[in-house]
Amino acid sequence: MMTKRKRNEVVSIFGEIEMIVAQQMMTEGKGVGKLAPTDSVAIDDCPRSAVYNERGERARMVIVMPPHLMKEFERRIEELRA
Repeated sequence: MMTKRKRNEVVSIFGEIEMIVAQQMMTEGKGVGKLAPTDSVAIDDCPRSAVYNERGERARMVIVMPPHLMKEFERRIEELRA
């Protein structure tokens, strides 16, 4: 029997609060990984659609996370903004 795994989410980080939450989740070992920038991958090495948003702003970081963590990620961002 094969089970279908959900793909990880690729998330572009543009704001300071989002970056803080992403770094916290990485530190906590939540399964969040940094795609760029790293020692071997620059932000500009990522696809243009991941580097720039609809306003033309450049991402500060690109991360990958399991889909079940997206709600927690978004909740933490909202809590810091409140």
